Formats: sequence, structure tokens, C-alpha cells
Amino acid sequence: MAIYTVYSPPDTDSVAGAERAVFIRDDFALFAFIAPVLWLLWHRMWLVLVLYLGLWTVAAFAAALTGNVVAFIVVTSLASLWLAIEARGLRGWTLLRRGWRLASLIDADDVDAAEIRYFASLAGRLAPPPLPLPPGAPVFEARKPAPASVVGLFPAAGGRQ
Repeated sequence: MAIYTVYSPPDTDSVAGAERAVFIRDDFALFAFIAPVLWLLWHRMWLVLVLYLGLWTVAAFAAALTGNVVAFIVVTSLASLWLAIEARGLRGWTLLRRGWRLASLIDADDVDAAEIRYFASLAGRLAPPPLPLPPGAPVFEARKPAPASVVGLFPAAGGRQ
């Protein structure tokens, strides 16, 4: 089973907004490791892209000054590995910065099961309110239950034996 975080779009709290909900699986992003710049561009994560390219540029300048290409490869590989591990969380962080809200956390086998669980729980919250009673309909009031002499397994305070 995997954990899915569900983000709902800003300024919506209805079924129309739920249709645009984003489901993000919390796992290793292989494509973010293989091609981090393309992955960041695809998901429009501009701030994270700038930070990643800044780190890459600093590593390139350090490698050019020292002549140590192995250190450059190690640093950029570690940066790509870190990005792949944290990619899904950074994507959720980017959505939160854009005004989206964390709607739910769902434990499911795949994204289809996560969607089913999310929309089933949402259907209960978005159910229409009950219709009002027609005029002249009888209204029944709840009565208080009669006091019992025995509560659970113990007699009431006045009936000790």
C-alpha cells in the first residue's frame, strides 16, 4: 500500500473543484532522478528548478576551479538523488504555495483506489441537506429515558445492598 496526498484547487469547495484534485503518491520519483530538469519543468516547479540549477552551477564552477570532475559528478548525482527522494513532497509544497489545500491523506494500492476512497468520502460530506418538513407535518420530540436503578453492572447510588 502507498500513501497518497490529495490537494484540492484554491477557491473551490465543491464537486467541481474536486474533479481537479491532484493525487500525489509518496514514493521515489525515478524520472526526477534520471532527468531532474525535465521533471521540474513538466510539473512547473519554478522555484525548485532555480534552486537545483543554482546548486548545479555552483558545483560546475567549483569543479572548473579545482579541476576535480569526480566531485562535480558526485555532487550533482547526490542532488539528483535527493530531488528524486523528495520530489513528491516538493510538488505538494509547490501546490500549497500556489494556494491549493491539503484535502486528504489516503492509503491505497494505486491511484484508482485512492480516487475511489477520496470521492466516496467526499460524497458523504457534499450530500445535500435534508429537505424541510412540509407545513403541518407532525413533529415528534425526543423524550428523556426513565432513570434506571441499575447503571451497567452496578446499582444506582441510592440502591446499594
